[in-house]
Amino acid sequence: MYRLKEHLHRRLFREDLRAKARKDAERIALYLKETYQVEVYGIGSAFETNRPFSTSSDIDLVVKGLPKERYFHILDEVATLTTFRVDLIPYEDANDAIIQETRDVGTKL
Repeated sequence: MYRLKEHLHRRLFREDLRAKARKDAERIALYLKETYQVEVYGIGSAFETNRPFSTSSDIDLVVKGLPKERYFHILDEVATLTTFRVDLIPYEDANDAIIQETRDVGTKL
């Protein structure tokens, strides 16, 4: 039973993938800050070690000051910087739960 739990934990909490996602998120944040002069915060499983992170996980980035008219273009740009799916969430359009999560546990990048 212990080995089964250990196996499931390793499959659900892929720390190697989480580390790669964090590194990619930092690279994406740097690109966004330098190119669009925005603030970037990481939320979700890539940034919270108590949450599972696996091959199906994505990178959730909350971005303050993201130009709305260029959203899809920017999303295409950042997709080339990682192998993970990226969810760019404009802070100004985020719901209350996302804003609260960003304030409470978000990682400023």
